[in-house]
Amino acid sequence: MISGTALAKSPSREAVFLALDYARRHGVVTFFDLDYRPYTWTSPEETAIYYKLAAEKCDVIFGTREEFDRMERFDRNNRHDDAVTARRWFDCRAKIVLIKHGKDGSIAYTNDGQCFAGTIFPAKVVKTFGAGDAYAAAVIYGLMQGWDIPKAMEYGAAAAAIVISSHSCSEAMPTVEQIERYIRKCRSGEGE
Repeated sequence: MISGTALAKSPSREAVFLALDYARRHGVVTFFDLDYRPYTWTSPEETAIYYKLAAEKCDVIFGTREEFDRMERFDRNNRHDDAVTARRWFDCRAKIVLIKHGKDGSIAYTNDGQCFAGTIFPAKVVKTFGAGDAYAAAVIYGLMQGWDIPKAMEYGAAAAAIVISSHSCSEAMPTVEQIERYIRKCRSGEGE
């Protein structure tokens, strides 16, 4: 898994591209979390260039609608259309493009034409930071376990809801068991 944050400066930028090259040569599935942090970049153009160079080499790409718009800044997708975004990356290497819409959920597209809407869970929002990392961790875990995309997205949404309902960030990252407990609680009507 690579993060857009690591692309912002040298030498981590070069390390990311070296890792992507090794991964490709050895048949390793690559995940790219766009993870845009504005204070780490010098310009929107620089961001778009390096995001695109990395995204072209990855199997699974995920980020917010705004992060994809930032990456596609100079493309012709001025309608900010999720399906258009997905198709653009399927022309490269991507097999799954997952676009997050915050409290409105997420949507995943596959290069074989499938589309999946993500689950939304209730949360008492204490803070929003950490949600993207929790979501990414759970989705990646699920996909690497061989789960179908909707189940991986469901665990991602539950993990994000748990983290934003807590005052901490990394300490709040849930285990699989905590996620499963939260999902059961929400399904039984006892959710946050």
